[in-house]
Amino acid sequence: SNIARFATTQVSKYDATFASIKRFPRGFKDREFVSRCIVMKEANGAVVVVFGDQDDVVDHGLKKRSIVRGSTYGVFYLTPVSSNSCLIRLVQKADVGGNIPAWVINSHMPTMALSVIQDLQGSFQRHDDIDQEAREGIVDSMSRE
Repeated sequence: SNIARFATTQVSKYDATFASIKRFPRGFKDREFVSRCIVMKEANGAVVVVFGDQDDVVDHGLKKRSIVRGSTYGVFYLTPVSSNSCLIRLVQKADVGGNIPAWVINSHMPTMALSVIQDLQGSFQRHDDIDQEAREGIVDSMSRE
């Protein structure tokens, strides 16, 4: 999970830098990642998000913590499958920094990768908006009767 996550700079609506601190298991220091993300749309409707490490120094506004700087590079491919679903493919290389046994990384990497996708999914959730639109449509049709 993220202890902190926010945009540090935004060049355009398609180009921004994000900083995050990822919580690591007990006994390991948390990790900070600062990545620039560039979003592109392909002719077939697919959205491609390219991200890579930035050297920016970020003040997270948190109490003094012992944090290790990690780095990551990768690409998200979001390809429409239907009007309400898409295929997500993530290709990523991550270096969490420090000296962590491979078995720890291997046991936590799937969860960390999925957390990125869950964050992305959460940002697109529109259940309340859709329900509100449906309620307004029902009220509108009832008021005309």
